[in-house]
Amino acid sequence: MNSRTRHRMSLKLASLLAFTSLLTYGVSAKADLRRPIQDTQHQYIGQYVKGRTVFSLESLFRLRGRVVQSVIVHGRADFGPLQLTIKGDRLQTLARGVLSLRDRSTQLRLLSQARSMRLIAEGSDAYIESITVVFGRRTRPGLRLHRQIHFPVRGIQTLSLTSLFQLQNYRGMQVSSVTLQTRSRRFSRSSARVCSYRYCSEAVSLQSRNGISTIHLRGQNIGRELNDLSLELRGDLNIESVSIQLVHFRPRVRPLPQPMPRPRPVLVPRSYPIQ
Repeated sequence: MNSRTRHRMSLKLASLLAFTSLLTYGVSAKADLRRPIQDTQHQYIGQYVKGRTVFSLESLFRLRGRVVQSVIVHGRADFGPLQLTIKGDRLQTLARGVLSLRDRSTQLRLLSQARSMRLIAEGSDAYIESITVVFGRRTRPGLRLHRQIHFPVRGIQTLSLTSLFQLQNYRGMQVSSVTLQTRSRRFSRSSARVCSYRYCSEAVSLQSRNGISTIHLRGQNIGRELNDLSLELRGDLNIESVSIQLVHFRPRVRPLPQPMPRPRPVLVPRSYPIQ
């Protein structure tokens, strides 16, 4: 093998390696672009808490209706736990948390879209250094509400969704789905359905062990009955949390009846007698 042949082979090998590296870089860059990026905003507070202190997240972070995924509070509580509560624009509780003596930060997870949010801190001689808000992407049009509860079900129980979420305040919207997080120590056949004073949805089997079950109500009239909406539960388990998805209700507008067109006059040729 002469030197010219070796030089050609080395050039081909170098071009092949460069092409392979270019493909690898392109695939990795494309994969990185597909990864969801979380928007995080950090705000320094530097304030001591004595008694009850309210922080307006709307004025600190300019929420503007964005979806808040979690709120992280950094600080310390030297003489007792610091109780933290996040309330929405309709004074409903969105999340709760505790900053204990040994912790330097605590995270309050929620998934809500509210125009105004307030962080209420209750404690004695605590110090809040900063607050971090993690925004999430809006996955569905509408509003998602979440409540953490401890509701034991033994036999047949009824849980009022109207009282739990204050649904009478959400006029012009309807419930499209209800998600339950359940927990059970033993196997049991459990089911749930959504009922109002006029309608009831189909019963959905719940997970026998720890799991999440969803009742879909899209396209059903029961989701519009916000004044009297409840869950009918059967079985032996505990309900840990309930989430509902609200979407804007657009009533169907029937087209107005069109007036019937006037019949055109039929011209009949005039006949003359034969003379």
